[in-house]
Amino acid sequence: MPRPDPTVLLGNLIAGALLLLVPASMGAWVLALIGAAYVGVASVFLAVVYTRDSLSTGRELLTWVVPWLAVVALWTWMATDAENGTPSPLLDLWLGLAIGTGCYLAWQLAALVVRRMLSTLGPTLSR
Repeated sequence: MPRPDPTVLLGNLIAGALLLLVPASMGAWVLALIGAAYVGVASVFLAVVYTRDSLSTGRELLTWVVPWLAVVALWTWMATDAENGTPSPLLDLWLGLAIGTGCYLAWQLAALVVRRMLSTLGPTLSR
């Protein structure tokens, strides 16, 4: 396995940990643990993909779509589980898309800020 890009990995992990403090502080430990597992796996995935020198446009698009679809699937599953027997797959999918997309965008925007801060700290992370 290629060595993950440390700036991408740390940026995603730090941003994810900071954002997951919100549900954890509200007592939603199960949600925070599911989120932590997702952030860990998705961060490694993104960091490994970005070790390549060049990515085609299609591969770069796929790199961002795969973690987004995974979070949408997680939120759709959680919405289905929260209903307690009321079958409404379209509402579940809508909730999964709305909440999952919002969470993914917030995470990646926060990760971008953290990566920028890490890159200004110095090139010691890229060694």
